[in-house]
This record gives sequence, C-alpha cells and structure tokens, in this order.
Amino acid sequence: MPEMIMSRCTKSILTALVHIHKLGYVHCDVKPHNVLLSERGHAKLVDFGSCVSIDAGKSYAGKSCDFRGTVVYAAPESIARQKFVPESDIWALGCSVLQMLTGKSPWVFDKKTEVKDALFRIGCSIPEIPTNNKISKEAKDFLRKCLVKDPTARWKADMLIDHPFVQKPDHPLTASNCSTHHQHQRHHGIHSIVPHCFHVPKVQAC
Repeated sequence: MPEMIMSRCTKSILTALVHIHKLGYVHCDVKPHNVLLSERGHAKLVDFGSCVSIDAGKSYAGKSCDFRGTVVYAAPESIARQKFVPESDIWALGCSVLQMLTGKSPWVFDKKTEVKDALFRIGCSIPEIPTNNKISKEAKDFLRKCLVKDPTARWKADMLIDHPFVQKPDHPLTASNCSTHHQHQRHHGIHSIVPHCFHVPKVQAC
C-alpha cells in the first residue's frame, strides 16, 4: 500500500485506539484484517470480540489464561501470557503497518517450523524493519517506536498520533484509490484494507 495512504489509515486507527484506551479497554486483536475502509476512504477499526478491560488484562499476569488476538501480530507480553495492556495494541499496530507497507507478514516461518519454535521467536525478538529506501525514515522511526519488546518503553497511542509519519499532508484517500493498488472485499459499501494476496502464517497459541 502506498505510504501516503497508509499514513492516513494509521492516523485513523490511532484515533480509535486513543479513544478505546481512554475508556479503559485493550482491543487485543489489531491487525489489517480488522481495518475496513468506507466508500469515503475513512479507516475503521472493527471486531471487538477479543477486547478486555485494562484492569482485567493486568490481572492475567502470571496466570494461565486463554490467548487473545492473532499470534503473528501479538506483542511479546501477550505471547508470554503475562498481561494485556494498551501498549500491546501498539505492537500489533506496528506489525500491521509493517505488513501493509511491505506486503509481507511481519513473521515468516518455514512450513516445518514447530509451533513452540514460532512462539519463542515471536515472544523473544522483533520483526525486521526494512533498512532500504522503500519506506521513508519517518515510517521506519514510527515502526521502531511501536516494535519495542519492553511494553513500558513502547510509545502510547496518544504519543504516536503526533508522530511525523501520521502527520503527513492530507491525502484524498478513497476506496477507489486503494483498489488501483490492491483488491478489496466489498460488503455494504465497506472495503477490507487487506489485499487478497497477503498470507498470514497460521500459528496456534496452544
């Protein structure tokens, strides 16, 4: 997806996350598949089925609880089942932005990779951020602010919304603009932001 369009989509998602977090909730499943574009080009964050209150998310620390979200977008603290915090949504946002900018899943596994090995890698490392000139320095810095292993050092939604990456000059984003680059699913005037060609590795948490 062109960076200018992704910038505006990201700003819309961050606006939603700021609101959700202020209400005291964690979305727990931020990913491209849960972002829709309206006919006017407004990005909407959907699917709150995994949502949990911030207080409840903290209470999970150290307990064996049901995994929430999608593994390849999950933050290290979520993989370890320690807690679900607002910053976990930021990690997932970083993985999503990385995927939309590069067209590749944030994690790539060989078909022979065992589940435990995949989970260990996701839980103990960070996705690779491109070092070439295919994405701007602002985008790279934005990703570095999101993809920090320590959630306490990760930027929050209300901080990221002022980041240069999402403060680019406005762009006439419409679903038709995006369709010139990717295919979109249509449902009552709403388009999925996810191109059909994207492949997300199927890794189960348990």
